Amino acid sequence: MGNCTSINIVVFLQIKTFEIMKKLGLRNYELIASSLNTMGFNCPEDGLMNEESMYVDEINEIYEFLKWLHASGKPFGPINYEERFSEFKAPKERNRSETVADLSKGFTEAPKHRPLHKIAFEIGTNWDNVYFGAVPYLKALHQLNSIDDMFIMEPADMIVRYFLGNATTWRGETARRIKAELKDMIK
Repeated sequence: MGNCTSINIVVFLQIKTFEIMKKLGLRNYELIASSLNTMGFNCPEDGLMNEESMYVDEINEIYEFLKWLHASGKPFGPINYEERFSEFKAPKERNRSETVADLSKGFTEAPKHRPLHKIAFEIGTNWDNVYFGAVPYLKALHQLNSIDDMFIMEPADMIVRYFLGNATTWRGETARRIKAELKDMIK
């Protein structure tokens, strides 16, 4: 009986190791987010600061997800972390018509503005003591890609307006340039 139990445990552990993650999960998101808040996101490894707290059988997939997320440049936060993980898990193959449509779109439409989450990252690195009234709007900007996005129930253009209204104490060349860029986006 003792041998049978140990065999079952070994088989269970082997099966568990080869299971594929279906969701990222709140626990893994919080570990990654804590790492990124501390380290920034200059490379995929920055999201693994809390690696020792992650489950051994999930680390490789989390690292692959972080590499994909870093390369994609898409925003990642508490509202969309499962959506981003689903995009990562989506089948890599796409039908030919979608690929051709995406390629032709890439040649005809150049992005007019930088993604909001990249602007928010630059603000965070430049503005040392962010005014407390601007903090929630800066956090929201980290979750947004374009001015057409929504943050919970608020349109991105309103988040930008609220941020600008609370960013009057942020000064300097970078502040003037980014504020002008944001104002241009909401015209």
